[in-house]
Amino acid sequence: MIDIKDRVCEAVAGKIMSAEAAAEFVKDGDNVGTSGFTPSGYPKAVPLALAEKGNGYRNDSSWYRCSSYALPN
Repeated sequence: MIDIKDRVCEAVAGKIMSAEAAAEFVKDGDNVGTSGFTPSGYPKAVPLALAEKGNGYRNDSSWYRCSSYALPN
C-alpha cells in the first residue's frame, strides 16, 4: 500500500487501510457504490480485493455476492 498520509487531513488519516481490509467491511448481499469514471478517480484496488474475497468463498462451497455501481461525479 502506498503512503498517502502526508496528503490527507489528520481526521481521516487513521481510517486509511489496504484494499483487502476494506473488502472485509463488505458483507454478502451488500451494494457498493463508487465514484469516478476517470482512471484517476476509480478505486482500482478495492474491486479486485472484492473479487479475490469472492474467489475464497467459492473454494469452500459457500456463496458471496455483492453488487458494485459506479456513480457519476
